[in-house]
Amino acid sequence: MRTFLRILSISLFYLGALNTHLARFVGTCTQGGADNLAGIVLTAIHYGIAILAMVASRRERRVLVAIIPVIPVLAWQTVFSVRLAYGLLWKGLSACQVLIGGAYPMYGKEVFFGTAWITVTLLTLVSLIVIWHVRAFRTSG
Repeated sequence: MRTFLRILSISLFYLGALNTHLARFVGTCTQGGADNLAGIVLTAIHYGIAILAMVASRRERRVLVAIIPVIPVLAWQTVFSVRLAYGLLWKGLSACQVLIGGAYPMYGKEVFFGTAWITVTLLTLVSLIVIWHVRAFRTSG
């Protein structure tokens, strides 16, 4: 069962990273619509279940080593989420203005996009950092 949980966790981290990339780049702002940014909800589900499965497997170190290639995607996701949230929530730009520039009207879901992207990103990073530190404390203590 623990092996299954490790494989599930690793797979979902990779699927979450892939979905993040797709949510950002595939079809975004076609005809002024930014619906693909809502893909962060699916990414949240992937990352959430992946983190729960990692903790339940009790072999966090193996999972963390296996997801090292996902870390650059998480770093990019962090930069993008901060930039997106800043543009949408602070400067009041439309989603497409932040993504590709130019003059686009407000899409209507800017507050959701800005809040969701930054929340999912920060929760994922904080969870991984906490798991890493708890794991390090458990092995040293």
